[in-house]
Amino acid sequence: MLAPAKSVSKSPAFGAGSRLAKAFAMVASVVAALLASDARLAAAADMRKVVRISMPSAERGFDCVRESDEITGTLCDHIFDALLQYDHLARPIRLQPRAAEALPEIADGGRTFTFRIK
Repeated sequence: MLAPAKSVSKSPAFGAGSRLAKAFAMVASVVAALLASDARLAAAADMRKVVRISMPSAERGFDCVRESDEITGTLCDHIFDALLQYDHLARPIRLQPRAAEALPEIADGGRTFTFRIK
């Protein structure tokens, strides 16, 4: 005697209510959300104002007074703007304004320096 035949689902494996279809829909929505967020981030950054540099090692911190390695010094120079800088081409070497409008006004016998910021 033959065993009764098992009932076979008539819905295909990729039907609207199957687990595979639900998983595929979820993955597709996650990918679409990631692509949309990436497009918004790319549109938000003005590429003319973005500086990308690579360094051979990590920075040790952003306390420019405390840390003295070359990598940290370079990063601090890119992030923080000094009031004055050296004009290395002038002989003798002299200071010139960087973030200041001009050299400081010195008063009170050299105890007070007044900077005007650009």
